[in-house]
Amino acid sequence: MRGLTIPQRLGYFASIFYFLHGIPRIICLVAPLFALLLGIIPVMADVPSLVNFFGSYYLATLVMLRTVSRGTRNAFWSDIYETADSVAMSWATLKTALKPWKKRPFIITPKGVTREQRGFSRFSYVLPHLVIMGLLIAGIVTGIRLWLSAVPVPGLEVSLFWAAVNLLLIGVAILAAAELTEWRNVFRIKSRMPCELIRGRERLRGRVEDINETGVLIQTSRRLLGGKDSVLLSINTPQGDQLVVRGQICRQHRVSSGVVDIGLKFLNVDDKTVNALLAATFSNPRIWNKPDLEPGIFRSLWSILRVFSMVFTTSRASHRRDIRILHQQECRLVSRDRILIGNVGQISKTGISLNVPGTVDLVAEKGTLYLNSFVFKVRKRWAMQCKDVVRAGFTIEQVDEGAEQWQKLTSLAA
Repeated sequence: MRGLTIPQRLGYFASIFYFLHGIPRIICLVAPLFALLLGIIPVMADVPSLVNFFGSYYLATLVMLRTVSRGTRNAFWSDIYETADSVAMSWATLKTALKPWKKRPFIITPKGVTREQRGFSRFSYVLPHLVIMGLLIAGIVTGIRLWLSAVPVPGLEVSLFWAAVNLLLIGVAILAAAELTEWRNVFRIKSRMPCELIRGRERLRGRVEDINETGVLIQTSRRLLGGKDSVLLSINTPQGDQLVVRGQICRQHRVSSGVVDIGLKFLNVDDKTVNALLAATFSNPRIWNKPDLEPGIFRSLWSILRVFSMVFTTSRASHRRDIRILHQQECRLVSRDRILIGNVGQISKTGISLNVPGTVDLVAEKGTLYLNSFVFKVRKRWAMQCKDVVRAGFTIEQVDEGAEQWQKLTSLAA
């Protein structure tokens, strides 16, 4: 192409040959297995030679990548990404090379799709990686046995180190395929702006923590009084304007003493308000473009350690409209076919948790709960067996007796 500068020509060249990186990556992943399992030495080098040649090359690559990308790329996470898509990329490249004339549909990745269960959406995508991981583990075990037995294998230490690094890369790639639950259709942008929540005569000042065109997370000093009515949110934008949006409280969660997070879902947002929200969110480029925060080697290593635990922990925060408080007291739950005696654990204006001794199957969805002078109509939300006690959560559908006293009691959560 005429008229292109040398950097532009290099960019076009790299974009074309990028799709061929899958096959070399797979070869790099399985190469140490030839030495550890088959006795075929792919690299005849000792540790000092490897450090001198490959170490200097890799260090120069790190410096060059950080200089050219201006801190927006990280070599380690690029290796993770290429390891994750190496098999799929290689298969797509081979099919295209064998039948370049075949017409293929243009597929767009679906946007705004939520996922309510964690795990592998398509196990076949990660199966080749699991096979390579199993072979790497077998190769490392075999190599350690050869090393302990003092069997003379040229470059054994190099092959062991190589296989260990590949095992780490492919392990993190497999964990990345174990999708976590997703509760939002639109990604939230961290943006701190002063705001005020308004419900009737009640006003509560706070600060926006993150926001998008469908909702916002606000941090305040106390909770907003419970209720299902909508609230008004007034935001002071970076441009100096005042943006008012109507929303509904989805959750309130006490972070620490004097700090409460309030999640708000916007209601009946028109195009004009959406544009104003987008302008307020993205007007300051430092909010969403922060190349100076690219993780270094220590933050990357810490992220690796955390990724193993994040797969097994929930990513969803508490989604209650009202904060719960401790209230330990005996109670009686009456359903259609039986009466259960238990102890209250926590209470809020709209919910209550119980501990029922023994092994009890809480089949009934609804019942009447008696707590001192209070009488509630409740509906079961969840129940779980914990050793010798059953813990269950109930939604309060109606307060039959003691409504005013219950309002005063649960207001202590503020």
